[in-house]
Amino acid sequence: MKFKLPTGKFYTTGIKVLLAYIIIILIASVYESQRVIKTGKRITNNQEIVQHSKQILVLALNIESSFRGYILTGKKTFLGTLEKSQKEINDELAALKKLTVNIPAHKINSDPLLFHVNNRIVFSNHNIANYETNGANAAMKIVETGEGKLYTDRIRFLTDKIQDTANVLQVEYKDANEKAFRNLQLVLLLVIVGIVLLLAGFIRKIKAESVEKEKTAAALKKINDELEERVIERTQKIIKTSRLYFFISQINQMIGHTTDEATLFKEACHIAVNVGKFRMAWIGMVDERTKKLVPVMHAGEDGDYPPIISGDSAATDTVLREGKYTLCNDIKKEQPMAPWKKETISRGYHSCMLLPIKKSGTVVGIFSLYSEVKDFFDTDEIALLEEATDNISFALGVFEKDNLRKTAIDRYDILAQATSDTIWDWDIANNTMLYNDNITKMFGYKAAEIENVVDWWNEKLYPDDFKKVTEMVEEVFEKGLQKFQLTYRFRCADGSYKYIFDRAYVMFDENNNPCRMIGAMQDISSRMEEEMRTSKAIINTQEQERQYIGAELHDNVNQILASSLLVLGMIKNEKMKIKEALEFIDTGKGYINNAIEELRKLSHELAPASFDNRSLKDAFVNLLMTFNLNKQFDIKLDFDEQCNALNGEIQLNLYRIMQEQIKNIVKYSAASKIEVDVIQSNGSVNMRIFDNGKGFNVKAAKNGIGLSNIKKRAESFSGKFILNSAPGKGCEIIVAIPRGI
Repeated sequence: MKFKLPTGKFYTTGIKVLLAYIIIILIASVYESQRVIKTGKRITNNQEIVQHSKQILVLALNIESSFRGYILTGKKTFLGTLEKSQKEINDELAALKKLTVNIPAHKINSDPLLFHVNNRIVFSNHNIANYETNGANAAMKIVETGEGKLYTDRIRFLTDKIQDTANVLQVEYKDANEKAFRNLQLVLLLVIVGIVLLLAGFIRKIKAESVEKEKTAAALKKINDELEERVIERTQKIIKTSRLYFFISQINQMIGHTTDEATLFKEACHIAVNVGKFRMAWIGMVDERTKKLVPVMHAGEDGDYPPIISGDSAATDTVLREGKYTLCNDIKKEQPMAPWKKETISRGYHSCMLLPIKKSGTVVGIFSLYSEVKDFFDTDEIALLEEATDNISFALGVFEKDNLRKTAIDRYDILAQATSDTIWDWDIANNTMLYNDNITKMFGYKAAEIENVVDWWNEKLYPDDFKKVTEMVEEVFEKGLQKFQLTYRFRCADGSYKYIFDRAYVMFDENNNPCRMIGAMQDISSRMEEEMRTSKAIINTQEQERQYIGAELHDNVNQILASSLLVLGMIKNEKMKIKEALEFIDTGKGYINNAIEELRKLSHELAPASFDNRSLKDAFVNLLMTFNLNKQFDIKLDFDEQCNALNGEIQLNLYRIMQEQIKNIVKYSAASKIEVDVIQSNGSVNMRIFDNGKGFNVKAAKNGIGLSNIKKRAESFSGKFILNSAPGKGCEIIVAIPRGI
């Protein structure tokens, strides 16, 4: 019911007209105030234009006088004054241009003024440059043309025009300002009159309201009575709805700790009866084999069983087929009793609601609720009950996913136990990371002791590798790569670092954003240390080789050549007889031949790549002879002629291995006998080198650089290296290289 205060039509219309009058007057007041403010600003602006134009003229005269002073006297002080005046006149021109931009009367003079001032400045600067280049006479000739004075006169003329225009506009602005001010005073007077009239109207209104108080009180009482009836009706509704809300909250709370379907159905039925205040609650599921609805759980008073349980029921068929709720009212006829009772009942349920239970979008069952209250279910209650059933359906889906997840976790644990790698799983969306137990075996950390795993992982990275790793991960995310691998150093619990080879797989969500990353950390410290040791050994070998070459050239070849030079220098003696000179020449020739032979031996030792067109056997024989010039070794060579047909790389590799081992024998073995066997057997080339020297303990002694090089050479051709030695038993090495390599 709407209530309206009784007011006379004429009185109401008068108030509206008066309010409209006041509003119009206020608008006019604002308009006139703006006019006063605007004309005031124009007056102030006009005055500033006059001041700037005067200052421009003064600065233009200063430029003229400073320019002439410099041309006449050549003193640099005039240039300082000139530059200062030019800067100030540019600032004044900028201010004048800003003030006159929207005033056409001034703009018609200010734009030419800007043009002539710039020409005046250009003229001065150009003539000063001419003065400094060509001298005072050339500059004076330009001054005598009067061009600079012409610019100054033009500037003077335009500033006078601006000031004349400003004077005219000043008079116009003052007249407009006075007129606007008078109008504003009139408007304010009208506002005061309107306010007085409005106050009088409100006073009259107050008196009228005091007369109508009794009528108003009666109307309000009627409204209150109507509201009270509505409140009672709504309260009943709220009580029923609150029970349903409580029912939903209990369902949700129950789902949070329920872990199987049987408990879920049982709790849902009991909550519906005890909290929802239903007479009966029942859940039936579809038998996958027979496709019939089978009751699995019910709750209610003793003797109460759901009247709609048959798979043939039209209501249940509708719910199963369409996946939507079905509402039944006035259920009074006899229905089949539950399958566990061999009898029928006749009970009158006034309202029944059948709601679908779904799993993965498919209807798999029905949740039915019964009430003895007619029309118990309306639109709001139905929406709440659908929400509760949706939550039950969601819980069934969670159970199904949990079973799949548990199976996956079991497989993951088995895989983690089958490898020595540290398996990690990074949930990028939630920024969490999990490790398997190998994190303890590999690094000495316990996963349970780590609070923020991601920050902990970043902290343990070797500082010099942190940027490389983070940039690699960012690149993988940006390019959408799924697989990548990298090597870095990771700090262990004892403070040491291990080299890690990490392989990772990245998963992306539907928006192509990285959401998960799984990887395996492999400890490759031993391999890296071996590679570094080998690299150092190679470098040391190269250094020793250089030292050896330098020593050979300096101590041997250099000395031989120096002796040759000395002998040949003796021939310069004019008193020497021809016979003596020929003897010195033969001696020098002998020295040179020795040097050539030494260089040849050195070059063959360093790079016998082609063996000088000799066979591999000949190269081996020559090498053994080179190391046995003084016949200190009894050497036996057994060589299979088929080995001469090996490819060049294998031949060179075998030569280097024998060269390395013969050096070791000469330097360290103190042997008197050497045996070398090179044969082919079972598709491989086998080379055996034995000496009867003092030998050494293979387990106690570390392999030297020479033996390490031999092993590397053999392995580089997928071959095998065997070392046999013992103190007093000599030393034997066996190298087997596949022939097909």
